[in-house]
Amino acid sequence: MLRRLGVLVGLIAPALPAWSAADGFVDAYYVPSAQIKESSPGFPEESVSGDGVGVHATVPLGQLFFVNGEFQHNNYSDSNSSGHINEYRAGGGIESSPDKARAAVYGEYIRLDPEKADSADGFGLHARVTFDVIPPLNLFGEVGYVRLTANGDTIDGPEFLIGGAFSFTKYIAAFADYRISHLDGNGENESKDRLYDVRVGVRLNLGPVMSP
Repeated sequence: MLRRLGVLVGLIAPALPAWSAADGFVDAYYVPSAQIKESSPGFPEESVSGDGVGVHATVPLGQLFFVNGEFQHNNYSDSNSSGHINEYRAGGGIESSPDKARAAVYGEYIRLDPEKADSADGFGLHARVTFDVIPPLNLFGEVGYVRLTANGDTIDGPEFLIGGAFSFTKYIAAFADYRISHLDGNGENESKDRLYDVRVGVRLNLGPVMSP
C-alpha cells in the first residue's frame, strides 16, 4: 500500500498547486491499538483489542469545499466476539479560508460491517480545527456526533479525534491521531459501546502547506 502511495505522489504532485486551493490530504495508515469496550445492563463489561489498517482522503473542491472518504479494517482476536470490522465513511463539508488556523464542518455517511454481528449504518456530523504550530508541524482536533442503526435499534453519541502531522517536504508528512467513539443504545437496546483507535501513517498533502 505504501509503495503504491509513493508512486501516486510522483505522478500527481507536480499538478497539485494548479487545482488545489484548500487543505486536503491522502492518508495510508496502521492502527497499532484498536479497542472496543461493551457493556449492557446485568452483564459485565467486555473488552476486545486488536489492530488494523486504513486509508483516508480529504479532497478540496476549490477554496472552501471538500469531500472526504475513509476505509478502515480492524481485527479483534481476544474474546468470543473476535473477528474483523470494516468501517466505511464518505461525505463532505466546508472550511474557512486558508490561514495558520482553519475550521471546518462536515457530514458523512458511516457504515460498520462486523464479521460476527449485524451491520450498522447512519451518519456523523463533525467540527474540525487545524493549527500550524510551526511551519512543519500541524495539530488538529475534531468533535462530532454519530448516529447508527442496526435491525431497528439505534446507537448514538459523541466522537472525538486529536492528532498531529509533521511535513518532511511540501507534500509528504507523517501523522498520528487518536479517535474515541461513545455510542449508547436507545429504547430496548441499552448497550454502551466505546471504541478507541490509535492510528499512525504517511500523508500526502494536497492543499497549501507551509514549507518546512
